[in-house]
Amino acid sequence: MNVIRGSLVVIVLIQAMLLSGVANAGTINNADIIVNGQLEQFDLDPANNWYTFTLSSSGNVLFSGIDNSGGDLRLQIFDAGLQEVFSGQVGPTVTASLEAGDYFMQVCSYFDCGSRTGTFTFTSTFLKPECGAPSPDYTAGFNAGEAAGEAAGGGFYVIPIPVPAN
Repeated sequence: MNVIRGSLVVIVLIQAMLLSGVANAGTINNADIIVNGQLEQFDLDPANNWYTFTLSSSGNVLFSGIDNSGGDLRLQIFDAGLQEVFSGQVGPTVTASLEAGDYFMQVCSYFDCGSRTGTFTFTSTFLKPECGAPSPDYTAGFNAGEAAGEAAGGGFYVIPIPVPAN
């Protein structure tokens, strides 16, 4: 077996991971983190249809979606203390104005919660990224990795990882 010295190039197939389908929800204790503009999916059990998000500043959020029969959705947004701050029928979009902070959200079919599945998107210019913004120290490395991945055919990052010379 050959030992590689110097830098080992790891190819991370991000596109396959991010675009392989829609994200699924979680429970209130393990809510799915909303990714800005990503297609989300809810199932038949309202107890499993919890999402969470953080707004960095006060502003509007846009929610768009339908159930699997093309019907409207019921949207409830709760603050970090689980006090309801917004409730409404989505058919097919609704805008809400929220303060900066952490939120939970529950989604289901409007006409018969628990009997239909569906999909939605949630967007805001104030929505914090799922994993936070990269540190300025790492931004250049990620940009270079993205450029290398695009040059090699696109859809992934190339990230050099130093290998100890033992």
